[in-house]
Amino acid sequence: MSRRRKNFPEVGELVIGTVKKIFEHGAYVALDEYGGLEAYAPINEIVTSWFHSIKDYLKEGQKAVFKVVRVDRRKGLVDVSLKRVTPSERKSKLFMWKRLQKATRLLNLVAQRLGRKPEEILDIVEDKAVSNFGDLLAVFEVAAKEGIEPLKAASLPQEIAEKIVEVARQYIPVPEVKVSGVLKVLCMKPGGLYEVRETLLKAYEVAKQYGNVKVRVYTVGVPRYRVDVIARDYKVAEKVLEDIVNVVMEEGKRRQCEVSFTRL
Repeated sequence: MSRRRKNFPEVGELVIGTVKKIFEHGAYVALDEYGGLEAYAPINEIVTSWFHSIKDYLKEGQKAVFKVVRVDRRKGLVDVSLKRVTPSERKSKLFMWKRLQKATRLLNLVAQRLGRKPEEILDIVEDKAVSNFGDLLAVFEVAAKEGIEPLKAASLPQEIAEKIVEVARQYIPVPEVKVSGVLKVLCMKPGGLYEVRETLLKAYEVAKQYGNVKVRVYTVGVPRYRVDVIARDYKVAEKVLEDIVNVVMEEGKRRQCEVSFTRL
């Protein structure tokens, strides 16, 4: 079940809390992921030694990671601990929280562009896509990199999938990879430079067969020419480079040129 549909956290769960009031005996915090549900952090779950003050650890308005230590659903009470959260747990929880916040902003944009309520879009995306991609932000990351097909495979409605891709490609940077090599192309017959040029131009014809791939061919000292292939996926980049080398070698042979390749 989605966390946002739960009224109370579970014991042992890590939660994000905003500190509301601090007293000598403890602090009250609002649990951000549970609609501001009030929780209490006793002093012995905040300070690590008797000579420390609560205010050495918490400030009003501060967001912090807490661990749930007690839940009484009948009375509506939740107790949380600050000191039981390990550094690695804190880092991981904050990382996931930031991802959720970014995904929520992007979903709001999707809803706005569709003229629908954010809660309605969130229901659909969580129910049909999160289990396929891991978390909400991953839906946008996959959309930015691979387009609409994975979203359709996750049974997202066409119009929502299209808007997710649109928003993702506007706001999610997609890391690129580069693979390179050096082609040695030598033509000794008359008009050899023209033959070399025409041979190397085949590299760009190969690139046109692939989407979202950039190819650059430039001299590093005649007769050596460097080929850079930049793509969003390493396997794709390698495949494009392999195809370029094969086509250039075949074209060079047809034009009676000597062609060799060195991988960088």
